[in-house]
Amino acid sequence: MRRAGLGLAGGLLGGILGAAAFEMLAAMAFPLDGATQAVSNSRESRLMARALSALFISAGVAALLVPTRFEEPSGPVA
Repeated sequence: MRRAGLGLAGGLLGGILGAAAFEMLAAMAFPLDGATQAVSNSRESRLMARALSALFISAGVAALLVPTRFEEPSGPVA
């Protein structure tokens, strides 16, 4: 249950960071495409929104779920 909570928290944090990254990058890369609207006018900016959100969400989940080298192994060592 703890791992599910960590995965959820990592995904939420990654989604927030991905949305913030999209807002900053879209304002510079697509200034005339209405990237700040609910649905952007260009395909490229909508693709960038989906790609950044997927990238940051998966990175957030991986960052909180992947064990570090300092953690003890969870199962018996063979």
